[in-house]
Order: sequence, then C-alpha cells, then structure tokens
Amino acid sequence: MGVAPATVGAMRRELGISKFSPDRWTPKLLARLGKEPDSSLARSMGVGQSTVWAKRTELSIQFFAFPWTSEALARLGKESDGSVAASIGVSKQAVNAKRHSLGIPIFSPVKWTPKRLARLGKEPDGAIAKSLGIDRGFVTAKRNDLRIPSFSSVTWTPELLARLGREPDAWIARSVGSGKRTVSAKRKGLAIAKFESVKWTPKLLARLGRESDASVAKRMGVSPPTVSTKRRGLGIARFEPGE
Repeated sequence: MGVAPATVGAMRRELGISKFSPDRWTPKLLARLGKEPDSSLARSMGVGQSTVWAKRTELSIQFFAFPWTSEALARLGKESDGSVAASIGVSKQAVNAKRHSLGIPIFSPVKWTPKRLARLGKEPDGAIAKSLGIDRGFVTAKRNDLRIPSFSSVTWTPELLARLGREPDAWIARSVGSGKRTVSAKRKGLAIAKFESVKWTPKLLARLGRESDASVAKRMGVSPPTVSTKRRGLGIARFEPGE
C-alpha cells in the first residue's frame, strides 16, 4: 500500500476491526502466562510483548514475579537499572520497581548531597551535569527517580492556568515549549483533575461488558482501546457473544 504500519493500525482501530491474530493460543502456551516474563513468551511466539500482555490481562493472570536472589538484590543501586536488568533477564522497569519498593536510591557516579539535590528541577539537567562533571543522563535519571519535574521557565499566567484540566497536559506543554511532566505537576499541585475527552455517563458505563468494546466505541465516536481501557479499569469482563 505504500503507507506506514502505524497508519494502517490507526485506521483499523477507528473502524473497530480487531488486530489479525492466528489461532496461536494453545493450552500449552496459555499455561505459560504469568509463569515467565511476557517478553520471553512473546519472543518464543514471534509476537509483540503487548499481545501477550493483553491476553494475560484478559484472563486476569498476574504478571510473572522474578525470584530475587540475595546476589541480585545486592546489586540494586550499585549498578544502573539497565545493567542489572540485562544480566538477570528482566525488564529495566522491573528492576526500577523493585529498587523503589526497597527504598534504594538510583545508581549514580556522584554523591547526591542535600545541596545538589536541591538544584534538581530548579536548573536545567545539562547545567547541573556540567558542573558535576557527569553525563546529563545521570542527572535526569536521579530527578525522575525522585519524581521531580524538569526545569521550566514557563510563566504561569492566569490564562495559562485556566487551561489546566480543560485541555490535555501534552497540548499545553507543546504550546509553551515545556515538558508534559512540568504541566502535570502544576495541575496536580493545584488539585485540578486531569482532562478527560470522554464523558462517561451512567448510561455509557452501563453498556460496558454488555456489548462489544468496538460497538460501544462506534456509538461514542472513539477508538475501541479507549473503551477497553475504561472497562478493564473498572474490573468489568469483556462482552462474550452468546452469554
């Protein structure tokens, strides 16, 4: 066709057409869900990790929990999350989550004194990195690890503040040349609810699980994934014809 796969995918979703998937979920493959990482099963099947994640979520199967040995735990915070992840065969996100759960600071080649920490988010990451003689990535990683918004020179005028919660954070961020995290942090700091393009009325909510996500999406003029996400968030099982 001469178009990008993403373009075809977007059109398919808008039409409410399910993604092509051969009948590959045999009992043996289903039995592996949750007993090994989604990425591992996906590689063996020749599909994307999201395909395995979707099937596991659909069946309400918990994700695979890596058996953390004392040796692996001892490396947390002493090496980068990426390095640990690659050596033990799990995702970087899994290592990050484990480290956070244990309250272990992220690895860094410099010592983060209170004075240095106080600069995060108040100066550009590049400027801090240059003064400390380290790569900018280490500063950004430390700031993100502490959930500190990036430095921004945004002037929060009354007009700009009035847009918070009425437009997506990403839209506002682009219009002022800032990062989405900065806008989100400002909105949350003012206790303003996140913008939601879909207004879920009681009538619409009552249809979830009683008809297909594609059918509900078509009536609402949104994509099926939008409906699926809302349904799963409410713990409602997907519609099955004939039930």
